[in-house]
Amino acid sequence: MSSCDESAESISAAAGAQHLTVATAESSTSGRISPVLGAATSSSEGSRGSIVASACSVKHGLLQVPEGPVVSEPSARAIASVAELFGADVAVTGAGGPQPEGGRPTGTVWFGIFAGGAAGTELRHVDGDPDGWWRRPPSTRCACGDALDR
Repeated sequence: MSSCDESAESISAAAGAQHLTVATAESSTSGRISPVLGAATSSSEGSRGSIVASACSVKHGLLQVPEGPVVSEPSARAIASVAELFGADVAVTGAGGPQPEGGRPTGTVWFGIFAGGAAGTELRHVDGDPDGWWRRPPSTRCACGDALDR
């Protein structure tokens, strides 16, 4: 079993044990978290879907991100609320890189986590470019695991 498969199974098992469903809204990941979640044996039971919103206009319109920098805490909080669109219990999103954006340096990532009816955020700084850090299964485990721990 690959490390991606292990990530998918462990996230699916944790969500199932807590009777939770999971949705993602992705930006800098370009939809890379969703297929990891979908690889789980029981993904159809716990994975509700994903939105990949790259353009700022889509983030502001569809995901109700407030005007201003999209790599920010208010943006992450708004994007995390995608859980409500899917009828899910947990949603995870991140924003940042690969180029500096809105005055934020490359590798600035905001995680928005929606759980228990409330959105929370966490700021992390990562090395490398999104192609590198989002391909690593620990990044997906970290993002989704944080949400399931709430």
